[in-house]
Amino acid sequence: MSGTGQAEGTKDRANGTKDRADGIKDRANGRMNPPSTDQTDGICGSKPTHHTADTSSTNNSQLATQPLDDTEEEESPTQTQSKVWGQLYPHCGTFPRLALSQDSFKLGRGRSMEYVITESDMGSQKWLTAVSKCQCEIFRNKNGVFLRDHSSNGTWVNGFKIGKNNMRPLEHDSEICFAGLNKKVFVYRSTDPQREIFPPELTDKYTVSKVLGRGACGEVRLGFRIPDLHRVAIKVINKRTTSTVPSNSQTIMNEVRILQSVKHPCIINLEDVIHTQDYLFIVLELAEGGELFEKIIEKTKFNEFEAKLHFYQIASAIQYLHSKNICHRDLKPENVLLCSLDDNKPVVKITDMGLSKLVDLGPGGTVLKTFCGTPNYLAPEVIESASSSFGTYTMKVDCWSLGVILYIILSGTPPFTNERQCNKPLRQQIMQADFIFYPQLFNSVSKEAKDLIRSLLKVRPSERLSAEDILLHPWLQDTAARQKAEALMREQQSGLNILRPIQTNGPVGPTNRPPVTLTVMKRPVPMDVDPPAAAADPIPEKRHRVEINLVSENNAAYRPPCAFQSPRPPSDVN
Repeated sequence: MSGTGQAEGTKDRANGTKDRADGIKDRANGRMNPPSTDQTDGICGSKPTHHTADTSSTNNSQLATQPLDDTEEEESPTQTQSKVWGQLYPHCGTFPRLALSQDSFKLGRGRSMEYVITESDMGSQKWLTAVSKCQCEIFRNKNGVFLRDHSSNGTWVNGFKIGKNNMRPLEHDSEICFAGLNKKVFVYRSTDPQREIFPPELTDKYTVSKVLGRGACGEVRLGFRIPDLHRVAIKVINKRTTSTVPSNSQTIMNEVRILQSVKHPCIINLEDVIHTQDYLFIVLELAEGGELFEKIIEKTKFNEFEAKLHFYQIASAIQYLHSKNICHRDLKPENVLLCSLDDNKPVVKITDMGLSKLVDLGPGGTVLKTFCGTPNYLAPEVIESASSSFGTYTMKVDCWSLGVILYIILSGTPPFTNERQCNKPLRQQIMQADFIFYPQLFNSVSKEAKDLIRSLLKVRPSERLSAEDILLHPWLQDTAARQKAEALMREQQSGLNILRPIQTNGPVGPTNRPPVTLTVMKRPVPMDVDPPAAAADPIPEKRHRVEINLVSENNAAYRPPCAFQSPRPPSDVN
């Protein structure tokens, strides 16, 4: 879908009063150790002024923990307010929304800054001490808007480190980080008229910001709920221009229906649905830690305690879905998101329910037979369904995928891949459950962990563990790991808003709907739109990542691309 968005149509006026907002510490920060304490003052030559903030967006204020200058004078109530030309939307902690009306605006720990950064803004004392007394300056001149870095530990704009005393243009929806590449603090939004237009049904409730990712049928935008600036992910589907999604609203709403019917701390939370004639906006909980896929690439592999923390939560979510007769059908590390940036407190979220199926287990009920999913994670019976008019499968296809995910988490490489030097194509490896515990990767892995993988990667579904059996397996009876995982889940559960049933302003349609393809929307990636010619192996891999989820409605064998890009596995041992 062609990505469109909209800048805010209204301009917030500068609030001339002094705001020293402090609140509870941001739980989502702390992924990396902050840099060393900054003792330099940068440039702090500006005269003492006050915060220019929209205090309507800040609540639960407390006294500031960062010492402030008691000699500062209160701003005169008669002082003339300048026109607001830009705003900084908060991306962490207790930062308020900051209105930019002066030609120069400085932020830092120093008491003479236009905005004094506090401990609760950054989320911890360690992060605060990594911020310079003058962290950066945002200024405007005839050439545009710029950010000049004055810090010792760095300021980043859209992932680019500026460097001390250097400057960089600040464009609409630029993301700003302090003291670390992943420490997101603000999104800059220009108040100049923008060319993007979204319908008022959305913009009356949310400020639509930067693109977080794109896919074949849409894009995901960062959003700020009005008026409390709660951060969300807005999935945008244009029903007119998206050829890969049928215009029939019954099929488009499949993911919405599934998410409306579930509520679990490890399943992404559906917060709102806005349905218009041309658009469907699915407002989801924002998982700021990224994909489990990216975390695996970063760490190469997890130790067993880390693996248990993550896998227990994933298995718990799948057990919950299966208890409600919902089969996910596309489980993979890309569809497992992390809510926290803190590696010591990982909170996982199952997402992308577009291929999920609500199954009627009664006589004459729904039969799972659609060929869909991602190649490396497909169960043997799904592959069989692609070449048979009568091939069916059960919810245990998810359990096979969990076995593949656990293998990857513990080793950093997939069990089934065309890159293996075993003279077997991917299809044959899967159909025979032909995988190896390479000594180089699994010598330090416990026998209980390997037994769980074997019990999940069984060709016959009747011999494969169910989701409920997984939670009872000896490997997951580690008291410390289980208690920590359950504590993280309880904390998430308590934080979930109790939402009323979501009312859409468009038809939902009956439940006996045809299969649907909804593509997960992430970073821009190459897309394959034409199937290659039929071949002996219907599920070959490709080196590049693509994000197409495929449904073959006539059961024709289709060659979906691989979605996991991994290190080359060791040579097989004969």
